[in-house]
Amino acid sequence: MPTAAAIAPNPLLLRALTSEQYKRIWNWEVVERLLPLQERGWRVPQARPAFPDQPGARPATEADILDDAGFGLSVKVGDMIAPAGLYASAHDMFAFLINEQKRIKDGTEEGLSRGIFFENSEVGDKALRCTTFLYRHV
Repeated sequence: MPTAAAIAPNPLLLRALTSEQYKRIWNWEVVERLLPLQERGWRVPQARPAFPDQPGARPATEADILDDAGFGLSVKVGDMIAPAGLYASAHDMFAFLINEQKRIKDGTEEGLSRGIFFENSEVGDKALRCTTFLYRHV
C-alpha cells in the first residue's frame, strides 16, 4: 500500500481557516470590560462550597446577601460561601453576573432582576457569546 508521502510528496496541512472578519478575543479582554459593571450594580452571586475545605471558602457577610433572601436556598450571613460564577481554563471562560438594582415590575411583589452570562474561547472553540435573562431568584 502506498504511503501518504508517495501519493502526495508535498502534502498541504490546513490547521485553521478564518475569514477577514475573524478576530481572536482574549479572556482578559472580556474580563477587563466586565469589571466596570460592578459600579453599576452588577455582581457575581455567591454560592455554597462544592466540597469541604474548598479553596477560597469563607463566611458570608452582609454584602454577600442577595435581595431574594427568604427563598429556600438563599445564603445567610455566616453561611460558608465559595467563589462562584466566574470560571476560566487555559481555553475558555464563563462569567455569570446579576443585578438586583432597578427591578422590573412584572405584576408580582418581587419583580424581576437582570442576569448576564458571558462565554468566550481563546482557542476558537466557540465565539464570544452574551446571554441576557430575567430572574426572580438565584
